Amino acid sequence: GVIDLNNKIYTPLTEQHVKVMVQQTNDNHIFRKEFEVVIKGLHADEGVGTKPAVAPAVQQWYGTEGKTSITSETVISVGNSGFDKEAKFYQTDLESRGLEIATGDQSAQKRIEFKKVEDKGYGKEGY
Repeated sequence: GVIDLNNKIYTPLTEQHVKVMVQQTNDNHIFRKEFEVVIKGLHADEGVGTKPAVAPAVQQWYGTEGKTSITSETVISVGNSGFDKEAKFYQTDLESRGLEIATGDQSAQKRIEFKKVEDKGYGKEGY
């Protein structure tokens, strides 16, 4: 998802090595050339912490230091993202760890927000 099919470059968190293919058609002959380009990232390294080992694999990671708290005032906000099922799964997971968490709207001060990103070139199979 760093370069989309319209050649738009989305700046990654850290430097990414991307394979690019160029195709040219001349009469009935098709010529293809694949090469690797380096896209500079927003950060020089992956920051602090360890990239989570999950499936599918995290493509980009930048960790920061800090703390956050899930309190009785925290809600899960889905809005119109379409992630109702995923939010419910996450809510159940948090509750299994002894955390009470309700669903709420996008105006809640303390919220875990599920949001669909549609303008970053991820394509149909992207995350």
